[in-house]
Amino acid sequence: MVAAALVTVWWLLSMRYGAYVLPSPLAVLHGLSDVVRSGEIWRHTGASLARIAVGFGGAVAIAVLLGLLAFVSPLARGVVHDLLAVLNSTSVFVWIVISIIWFGLSNWAPIFTTLMITLPVVASNIVEGVAAVDRRLLEMGDVYHLSGRRKFTAIVVPSTLPYLVAGMKVGFGLARSSVSPPASATS
Repeated sequence: MVAAALVTVWWLLSMRYGAYVLPSPLAVLHGLSDVVRSGEIWRHTGASLARIAVGFGGAVAIAVLLGLLAFVSPLARGVVHDLLAVLNSTSVFVWIVISIIWFGLSNWAPIFTTLMITLPVVASNIVEGVAAVDRRLLEMGDVYHLSGRRKFTAIVVPSTLPYLVAGMKVGFGLARSSVSPPASATS
């Protein structure tokens, strides 16, 4: 019922304002069927998924490095917190404009935008996870003479994994919404 009302309003508005402003539902269906029949939809979908994978993967890799720095050094922790505060307060629009200025309408523009949008979310969660590692467990690792590497793999990684997964879930939602094919780019 609601869908029929929305389509009717859409159709009436398209009649009022013309196809240039708002194409009719039938014209959109014809266009969609043309794209599906030509196979272009799969090429564009694959290109978008590749952009998401590169941008999001880069953000996760950088976030893990920032989390590791924050764990190892108190000085680095302060720098990472300040960096994340700046990145979190930067508008998505700013990253879009910067990416277009730096990369033009290439495939790198949406990759950079995806990276910069998802990095603060994932990194903030990892840094929070690193800060939440139970220090008593680390002290217990000292009592059992665990090496630094063993404490890291047995205590720090399992403690921060839920934070990483939570950050990646939110970050991936942002990544999906930030990637669209550039107007002149070819996949």
